[in-house]
Amino acid sequence: GSFDGDAVLEARETYRGGYAEAMRAGIPKLSSVEFSKSMLERYESLYPGVTLIEPPRVEDDREANVFAMLGRYKLPKPVRQSDDGYVIDYDSHIVDGSLGLPKKIVRSYPLALPRGRYAARYRLQIQWPDGVRADQAPGVKSVDNPFFTARDELTLKGNVLDYMLDYRVKQAVVQAADVPELQAQSKLLAPYISATFRINKEIVSKPEVVAMSLSMREL
Repeated sequence: GSFDGDAVLEARETYRGGYAEAMRAGIPKLSSVEFSKSMLERYESLYPGVTLIEPPRVEDDREANVFAMLGRYKLPKPVRQSDDGYVIDYDSHIVDGSLGLPKKIVRSYPLALPRGRYAARYRLQIQWPDGVRADQAPGVKSVDNPFFTARDELTLKGNVLDYMLDYRVKQAVVQAADVPELQAQSKLLAPYISATFRINKEIVSKPEVVAMSLSMREL
């Protein structure tokens, strides 16, 4: 194999409380074909040609009120080569759409955010080829304001990349006078919505060896 080979993505979405109840009410109504289609749609634009390796499944813990959906995917050639290394795209899924900003920002009535007060976590682990040898100190970035907070942490040890993003919307309703400021602050969320991970060539000793697996996402 090589960096231009396919990869396996193992994804798990976990919902708790009211979110679990909503998913529990809706997902069982889908046919197996509809459920598979729904799970694939999450990744089709990011990883063209993605397919399910096996039918997706659910885990439902009613006592704890936790509902999870699990899928295993084949990603055709998700890594692309740049001048100085190798790059893969990702999308956290938990930030985009959470603020529901209207086209008309100047308004005379409050803005109700689509998910209300909302908290979510996204986790991603990438096992790079065995030839990758890194020892990077954890990198952290964050943004915090009256509307939301986001904090992520990235570590790269050996050939394993670990990434975690915590995101929280603080207000269910934003007053009309504050909506322009919400729009301005929302631009700070761009790097938390989607970005790329890069492996520099200088830390790759055997670029011809690859066994990639991705395990991502907890809500």
